[in-house]
Amino acid sequence: MHKAVTDIKKILILHSALSANETRAEEQDTLLQVDVIKKTLLELNFSVHTLPFTLNLLTLKEQLEAHAPDVIFNLVESVDNGSQLTAIAPIALEQWGFAYTGCSGIAWAMSDQKLLAKQLLQSAGLPTADYMDALYIFRNPHQQLSCPYLVKSTSEHSSLGLDKSSLASDCKTLGNIISDRQQRFGGTWFAERYVHGREFNLSMLGSKKQPEIFPIAEINFDSADNNEVRIVDYAAKWDKNAESYRRILPYFPNHTADAELFNELRRLALQCWKVFDLSGYVRVDFRVDDNGQPWILEINTAPCLDPEAGFSLAAAKAGIHYPNLILKLLDIALR
Repeated sequence: MHKAVTDIKKILILHSALSANETRAEEQDTLLQVDVIKKTLLELNFSVHTLPFTLNLLTLKEQLEAHAPDVIFNLVESVDNGSQLTAIAPIALEQWGFAYTGCSGIAWAMSDQKLLAKQLLQSAGLPTADYMDALYIFRNPHQQLSCPYLVKSTSEHSSLGLDKSSLASDCKTLGNIISDRQQRFGGTWFAERYVHGREFNLSMLGSKKQPEIFPIAEINFDSADNNEVRIVDYAAKWDKNAESYRRILPYFPNHTADAELFNELRRLALQCWKVFDLSGYVRVDFRVDDNGQPWILEINTAPCLDPEAGFSLAAAKAGIHYPNLILKLLDIALR
């Protein structure tokens, strides 16, 4: 029998090593999550400490053993100023025998790297939009495409570098966009077929066997022109002064006309849970094209846990308010 949440006292929040002068909004968001989760845990009468994750694993292991937490709240969303190495954190915690929140290291690695995730989705027969890696694009500069493609980061999940200028219908332009993004942000990039239509996301919570699926959220593009590019770009997520931040908002539809579609989205989300051996808390993002066909965009193994962010709002819509959500995450970790 696993230890109950009521039996634990000491919790350590392990988080990305970021300083207060980090400029990007998505980086600051990690520190805001640390603050609100620490405050919530203290109000629940836990003893709480925080610790930044570093690649000096020997020292880190000694620090964790000195704290001797009952559970580690894993908020490591970047390592060495990028997301490529983030799976190291849960892998190390597993090897050292610590209970921690969120997905396993292997599940994180498979889903976090978008090209690998798309390959696994295709191998499992699950619908995901076609894509091209940067090497193919640079080797075929004269190729014209029958539909637009979007340039995306292969590992970042914060819409970094994503805006309407990320869209093109020929490989030469896509190559120029990739070169620009690499120069500005570093990392690696690819192009994914743009799916015009509706956007949904499903938040899930649970152990590996069977997750709870929260109410389905849809991104409201109603104010956009029908021919307008519909994307949740970087500004829509992080720039409070941007027009897209104010008008592209998630909501929870309750349309009986969409019952069949919603059942299919739930089925696909559960298939993702099984294929990637997920656990903890996860969000799956979908686009549904104009013919009603769903396409899996991404599997986010670290959705934001701010009380006003989409995952927490979906949990609240399911009747799980924020303190209870945090307790449920701890309980799953103890399993």
